[in-house]
Amino acid sequence: MKKDIERHVFNSLKEQYLFQDLPTDLIDDQTDFTIHNIRDIHPVLPYTSIVYRVNFFSFVFVKSGTGRYTTDEQIYTTQPGTIYFTNPGHFKSFEWQELDEVYLKLFSIKKPLPYSRRFLSDFRMGCILLLSVPEERWFNTQ
Repeated sequence: MKKDIERHVFNSLKEQYLFQDLPTDLIDDQTDFTIHNIRDIHPVLPYTSIVYRVNFFSFVFVKSGTGRYTTDEQIYTTQPGTIYFTNPGHFKSFEWQELDEVYLKLFSIKKPLPYSRRFLSDFRMGCILLLSVPEERWFNTQ
C-alpha cells in the first residue's frame, strides 16, 4: 500500500459497504456479528478493494477462492485453506480473482467486557493471524 493513497476508516461493515457501493442486504446493523460468503457481495471479478481500516474484528475463511490480502504493507496470497484474522486498527486491502466459498466473519465489541481494555491492548499492534491449511486436513480429526 502506497503512502499517497487515501485511506478510509469504517466503524461498521454496513458503513464500509455503503461507501464502496456494495450490497448491504445481508448485513443486520442491529447486531455486532455477521457472517456471509464474500461471493454474494462481489459478483464481478476480479475485484480490488480500496485501502481501508475498520474498527471491528474480522476472520476470513477461504475454502475455494484466490486473491491477495494486504495489511500494513504486508502482502499475503489467499488460496484454499487460508484463514486470516485481523483486529481493529490495521490498514488493509484485498483483491479477489476467484470466489466460490470465502466466508467473512465479523464482530465488534461496543460494550466493554470485564478486563477487555487491558486484554485487547495486548493485541493492538501486529495482531494478524494467517494460516494455510491443506484441504485434506480441514476435517481430519485424527
